[in-house]
Amino acid sequence: QLKALIRLALEHTRDLRVAALNVEQARAQAVLREADLWPTVNAGLGGNRLPTNSGGVSTTVTGGLATTAYELDLFGRVRQQAAAAQAQLRASEFLQAAARSSLIAAVAAAYVNLQADEALLRITQDTMRSREESRQIVLGRVKAGAASQVDLAQADALVQAARAAWAQVQRQKAFDVSTLGLLVGRPL
Repeated sequence: QLKALIRLALEHTRDLRVAALNVEQARAQAVLREADLWPTVNAGLGGNRLPTNSGGVSTTVTGGLATTAYELDLFGRVRQQAAAAQAQLRASEFLQAAARSSLIAAVAAAYVNLQADEALLRITQDTMRSREESRQIVLGRVKAGAASQVDLAQADALVQAARAAWAQVQRQKAFDVSTLGLLVGRPL
């Protein structure tokens, strides 16, 4: 069940999609910076065939090779920019992995908290039932004259404390269900 919840969280969490997009953006930036290390080369070839006045054909062929936007990297600025872009790419990849790990850890912790809430809820229900049974015994003793009203008031206070603890655990369980739903990206 935990594996299914983690799989849902990984599929539906927007933060991971944003982290993946940041990695792609950093990858594109790194490719652009590495391209700056090499000259841009353009080649062209053209030709004309025109009739001449003497009845022949004149053929002209032109070709060219041009480099544009090339900077000699005498002081290493372009190479350093390319290295910085690679470092930024690695940092983005690490951030994506960290976000993924954090999400998995948060889902696992919320799941464990929910399991603990359910166990605690069963215990508090048993405690509440036990306290109510004890109150009934004390009430019988009061009617028989073997216990005082103080004993009954103490039994009532214990029952109320158990009910309050049960309500608190129910509230905590609802909170943990909500937290897990937020992490998974949909209601459970």
